[in-house]
Amino acid sequence: MSRMDTNSLSEDPSVHQELNRAEYLNSQDSLLRVEISDIERSGEYFYTTGILRRCNQQVLKPYWRLLIFISWRPFARDRVLRTCRYTVWNVFYPCIITLLLLFSYMYSVLVCTSPTVVLKSRIIDLQSVNLTDLEHAHKREYCRDIFSISILPNILHFLVFLYGFWYIRIQENEQIYALIEQVFLQANPMQRGSVTQGAIIKSLRLILVCGALWTFSTVGINGFYLPVFTYKKSTWKPSHSSSNSMTIVLLVIELLGKTLQHLIDTAVVVNFTVQCEVIMYYMKIIGTRMQEKSSELKTIMNDILRVKQSVTRLNGPIGSMTSLCIFYFALRFVVGLSILINNHGERKTMVWIYWCLYCFIWFVIMIFPLYQAARVNATCDMYQQEGHEVRVFGYHSSTQAELDSFLLFITSAKLKVKLFCLPIKQAYICIGFVVGSFTLVILLLANIIRPNDLLFF
Repeated sequence: MSRMDTNSLSEDPSVHQELNRAEYLNSQDSLLRVEISDIERSGEYFYTTGILRRCNQQVLKPYWRLLIFISWRPFARDRVLRTCRYTVWNVFYPCIITLLLLFSYMYSVLVCTSPTVVLKSRIIDLQSVNLTDLEHAHKREYCRDIFSISILPNILHFLVFLYGFWYIRIQENEQIYALIEQVFLQANPMQRGSVTQGAIIKSLRLILVCGALWTFSTVGINGFYLPVFTYKKSTWKPSHSSSNSMTIVLLVIELLGKTLQHLIDTAVVVNFTVQCEVIMYYMKIIGTRMQEKSSELKTIMNDILRVKQSVTRLNGPIGSMTSLCIFYFALRFVVGLSILINNHGERKTMVWIYWCLYCFIWFVIMIFPLYQAARVNATCDMYQQEGHEVRVFGYHSSTQAELDSFLLFITSAKLKVKLFCLPIKQAYICIGFVVGSFTLVILLLANIIRPNDLLFF
């Protein structure tokens, strides 16, 4: 081809478009990727970015997976483009979770999973009752306390599930992520000092690990129920034609439903306790800056105002869900304790071990949010003392009027985490535990509660 023909082809705009398209496709097929960035990958900024990415990988992503599993967070939420598969799955998966929860609630009521119930001031072991006797006796007589044992806890738990689904998924209120990132930017990026980014990650991971251990413990205690209390002589079972296979299928589905219930409890408690832990770190950072006098008073007041906003949001729907969960945990603990005291029947050693573990597990999950709230309130009380110290010893070149304004601001800032609409303190928890213990002892001594074992008086 001559040079004139080549020049004429090169001047053709369609040829330029085809060449540019070919070069683009070749660049897409190439294994070499060129990353364009205007951020210098060195220094403190890159270290903080890496720590935030590490926090997302080790703390936030496990929590996101937990929310996705219980349908409180949609699939592929962070993706810009969602396929129709995710859209359909985001509609049907919450329905499946809801049906599984409702099945577990109904199954616990129909089977009457509590091994002992009160009947005419006597404790009867449902599993030791003959099935022929059950045909002549009305079911309500044997499960007279089924409302307090199964129905009321199930209602409370389903309310918690609906509340969390509405607040976290529908309203998209995930304030925990913004709070963690905000505190990370305020913390010390270096591995020195009491409040560092690495220390925050370790604390939050410890909370997640404790939540996972509690979930495995509750699933294990549900599995331990089968050898202790058999389902063969329960108040309801399927037809004889497919008794064995149907029983196994129902037990598996019921175990999945129970596991889902425990994961919902874990999600609520982890959300509340993680926010409490992050708020405590935030307050410690502000307190350290006040002692070192490394920030201006206006900056400290602005940070305290942000802490107050975080505490106010924590006292909102998250606090209400946690309060419902604590009441649900307390009800489970009281039911287990009452059955433990009124233990009667065969294989008493295994039954004792089961109900002791049952009471311990529900007591731990009940007291942990209260303890975290009390820690936050105890940390908040230090602001008043530090404000008085700033007022007495001065703060840089601040005037007397500025110091008075700062003291008035700290004193009027109500930083109190509330549960059941009440501020939680460690003294209140100790008083409640002591009063409850003495009340139980008095009821036992007065024979109002009549145990069937000589161990209890």
